[in-house]
Order: sequence, then structure tokens, then C-alpha cells
Amino acid sequence: MLFPARLSLNGHYLTAREAEILWLCLQGLTSPAIAEKLSVSPKTVERHKENIRTRFGLYGYHALMQFAQEYREELEKWVE
Repeated sequence: MLFPARLSLNGHYLTAREAEILWLCLQGLTSPAIAEKLSVSPKTVERHKENIRTRFGLYGYHALMQFAQEYREELEKWVE
């Protein structure tokens, strides 16, 4: 995956790492699995998810997943 440094979505942005984590969530990976894949701690993954939810005004896991589904095509453009 090679996401741009800032991926613009709906007037806001995702960092490359946030986009990567959001993509991996769409693939059904849990936070511990994402953490292992990216060589970071699960707490770091959770912090990135929280940053996304805060920036886009999302509340809870289901809202995050709906958001990810809504922007799936945009995220797919950057997946190798």
C-alpha cells in the first residue's frame, strides 16, 4: 500500500497511516492483527482510529466502518 502523505476526503484529510489502518479495517483485520502487520502497538492502532473518528465526527466502531465503506473506492486507488 502506498497512500499519499495526506489523503483528502470530504473536506478533511487522512494521514497515510490512518488511510492504511482504515483499509486494513475494511479487510476485516482486528486492531491487534493490524498492529502486528504494521509493527506498532494495538494502542497505536486504536489512537489512529480515534483520530479518524474525531476528525470526521464519527461515533463508535460502526460509524467508522460505514465511513470506510463510503470511501472504499478512494482507498482502493492507493492499494497496490
